[in-house]
Amino acid sequence: MKDLQSSPKGVGWGTTNIPKEDWIDVDKTYKTRDGKRVENLQIVLHNSCGSEVTYPVKGNIVVREKPRKTEYSIWSLDGKADVVFRGKEHNDLKQVKAL
Repeated sequence: MKDLQSSPKGVGWGTTNIPKEDWIDVDKTYKTRDGKRVENLQIVLHNSCGSEVTYPVKGNIVVREKPRKTEYSIWSLDGKADVVFRGKEHNDLKQVKAL
């Protein structure tokens, strides 16, 4: 089994491979790469068994404003969308610049 501590920076996932300064800040505003608003972001690093999860950032993508429709989604700590489950790379997170 590969030792995650010895992985080169930027390769892999999790708290050992993604530097803290690259983590999503849940207090900031984000949109997906294709411009959809994201809300209710939260970070849950471990599952109920105590193991670290691959996609710890959870939230809702606002698919439609009126009538309101949201889609639950998960991301890695650096905002990469879960392409295995959803299959949509355009759902990667990007921070919205303040006006």
